Amino acid sequence: VPEDVVDVDKCFGAWVDYGLFEDDDYAVIGIPELPHDAAYAGHMANDGAMLRCNGTDEEEEEDEEEALAVYEAESAKRRNAMHEDLAGLHMVTVATRRIT
Repeated sequence: VPEDVVDVDKCFGAWVDYGLFEDDDYAVIGIPELPHDAAYAGHMANDGAMLRCNGTDEEEEEDEEEALAVYEAESAKRRNAMHEDLAGLHMVTVATRRIT
């Protein structure tokens, strides 16, 4: 990562929506300031949807299930890439359609 864009606070703040969390300890965070750098093109590959849930405590579980179903359907229609674990050693991004 270029030194001029290294920012730990942004990794877990402004950039968190560009992240792919593999588990509780490992995440790949995209840097939106690098969209024209071919080495970072995978950061702009996305699922085309956003998970939304705004229920009250009583409604929260049902609301989350409905929100997840909507997200999964929208993502399946719009995503331009998918992420795969490569032999448990690397996370790779594979384009499923043209990424511009």
